[in-house]
Amino acid sequence: MTTLTTLDLSHNILIGSISPSIDGLESLVALDLSHNMLTGSIPSKLGRAHGQSSLKELRLSYNHLNDSLEKILPQLSKLVVLDLTGNNLMGKISDVHLANFSNLKVLDLSFNYVTLNMSKNWVPPFQLETLGLAKCLLGPQFPKWIQTQNNFSHIDISNTSISDTVPNWFWDLSPNVEYMNLSYNELSRCGHDFSQKIKLKKLDLSYNNFSCPLPRLPPNSRDLDLSNNLFYGTISQVCEMLGVNNSLETLDLSFNNLSGVIPNCWKYGTNMIVLNLAENNFIGLIPDSFGSLVYLHVESIEGAHTILDWYRNVDPRDTRIE
Repeated sequence: MTTLTTLDLSHNILIGSISPSIDGLESLVALDLSHNMLTGSIPSKLGRAHGQSSLKELRLSYNHLNDSLEKILPQLSKLVVLDLTGNNLMGKISDVHLANFSNLKVLDLSFNYVTLNMSKNWVPPFQLETLGLAKCLLGPQFPKWIQTQNNFSHIDISNTSISDTVPNWFWDLSPNVEYMNLSYNELSRCGHDFSQKIKLKKLDLSYNNFSCPLPRLPPNSRDLDLSNNLFYGTISQVCEMLGVNNSLETLDLSFNNLSGVIPNCWKYGTNMIVLNLAENNFIGLIPDSFGSLVYLHVESIEGAHTILDWYRNVDPRDTRIE
């Protein structure tokens, strides 16, 4: 099948190693073997014809491949999309290994055993739209080379052992960002205004050391997780966001130092499915507008002082209470 350009066998139950005979698909432009049970290494001449690779997209995510990235990367420099998420791949990657990837737009090495050690002033030859490095080792300093990337729509650098302040330039990196995950690090410095990030659908800052008043929130988000930080003050910013667009489905502000009365603006959040305000310092009554959250599946305000006040004022004959 030397004229085949696309091969998609994803989401099957393929086992064993990737056959070396795939090297003979010399016209192959896109290969997707993701979400299988493949083991072993990645063929050394993948997609090559006469010494040159025509491959533009390689998706091998969520298998059990256990190759060395230092060995693999040099043969794949023509790629636009490289997704190796969720394997057992290993390697210490430096800017030398990515120096020839001038066409790369999607790089996802998440959930492997990868260390990235880029030189301090490295300027990548590519402009990424998607960067996934979850559970890779990037830290302890915040990776400065990310500042050169202006086209992000998706960035995940969660659980990467960064223990640093987030530089101001990062928050304004891309107006097109839709997904931002910085969770499970030891990041600090905040106060950024997210209200102009109109395309931001998911923001996860959980399990860090952010200590400031709750920032203004992105108006069109579906999923916001700011839990397990040191945010303090009121949550009036939530009302401001809900009043713009009823898109929010998940809101987790638990395990912070937030305080004051829970505002009575939840009638604007009728699409919410998960709400977690537990382990804060809220006072007062549960707002009546909580009754507008008709699609709510998970709700927790455990640890808030509002619980006792609510029980004092509720009618025990109310059949809505389960």
